[in-house]
Amino acid sequence: KMADDSIGNAELIDGSVTPAKADLTAGWAHQGLLTTSGGQKVQRRSVSGTVTGLATDQVLLFDTSAGAGTLNLPLASSMPDQPVYVKNKAGGVNPVTVDGNGAEQVEGGDTLDINPGSAAVLVSDGAAWHAM
Repeated sequence: KMADDSIGNAELIDGSVTPAKADLTAGWAHQGLLTTSGGQKVQRRSVSGTVTGLATDQVLLFDTSAGAGTLNLPLASSMPDQPVYVKNKAGGVNPVTVDGNGAEQVEGGDTLDINPGSAAVLVSDGAAWHAM
């Protein structure tokens, strides 16, 4: 990896990776589904205010420039071992409060705050949510 984040040389023993093949920016779509050159897709929602998490959520991008955000998580049992990436986009000035469903906890507490410019990966063990 070069200083400007480009890949100068990448080669496996079989020679299957070249700089042209390693360019991940060429395959990205920016609306709805993010797609890499390899075909991997991630479901993304851009949100603000109070949002109820869906079992289909994979990436939530919060805009908190106009006010604080709240993510009300679905039941932990509905999404075991399925990561949810939550980003409080840079430029916002308010936190995103992540709230477990009912009495369910998030990282051992009732809520978890994500500050502007920060992110968390949330994973359920089937009974509670954990942040990474």
